[in-house]
Amino acid sequence: MRMLRELTVGILSVLVLVGVARGADPSWPKELTFALLSTENAAEVGRRWTPIIAQLEKDLGVRVKYTTASDYRGTIEALKFGKAQLGHLGPKAYVEASTNNYANVDPVAQLQLANGSLGYRSCLIVHADSDVFSPEDMAGKTFAFNDPNSTSGYLIPSAFFMMEMSVDPQKYFSKVVFSGSHEASILAVTNKKVEIASTNLPDLQQLTRENKIPRGGLRVIWVSSSFRTTRSSSARTCRRACAPPSPNRSPR
Repeated sequence: MRMLRELTVGILSVLVLVGVARGADPSWPKELTFALLSTENAAEVGRRWTPIIAQLEKDLGVRVKYTTASDYRGTIEALKFGKAQLGHLGPKAYVEASTNNYANVDPVAQLQLANGSLGYRSCLIVHADSDVFSPEDMAGKTFAFNDPNSTSGYLIPSAFFMMEMSVDPQKYFSKVVFSGSHEASILAVTNKKVEIASTNLPDLQQLTRENKIPRGGLRVIWVSSSFRTTRSSSARTCRRACAPPSPNRSPR
């Protein structure tokens, strides 16, 4: 919850400065749409983000609704085509959205974990009774990435396979699938649908706290370095850069 509070403060401080609040510019819509990253099922996304949505409505004086996409690309496209004015993106998805102004976005805030860190770690998980104890044991197993636009669920583990293990995942594993979300990947290993999956420690810990997976039911066999939290490589919330600026304040 602290993570969400920090995000709310960041969003509000920047949006007020650029004139998003009601009355700053008559061309602003009376309703804003927040496109959310689909790292888990839609119901959980709504439950987790409702406090932020409510706080945004209170402080900005406009209605704020959220929309979820079935994959990371959907969030990017919602921003690109004006279906959403705010969006929460992971590092890789943010790069995709901002490269060559594809979705014309500006970063306004980034998530902070409960321990104060602005970074997080990718990991590889197996079932507790698996015979895989290290990455060297993974050959010939079934594997799940979560989404091609995921940083921790695809980009980081792919780099690990290719640069550190010198293997092609498509050839190294007997089968490679995309689950669609971090939650789906974690549950796939829990229910033995696949033998190994990539995800991140915060999502794994969150599902454990929510009792969606049994404590001790999974093992982590590899953890990445913490992602550096530079301005271009951290989970962040963006606004569409083409939104009308305040008549009194410049967004820059």
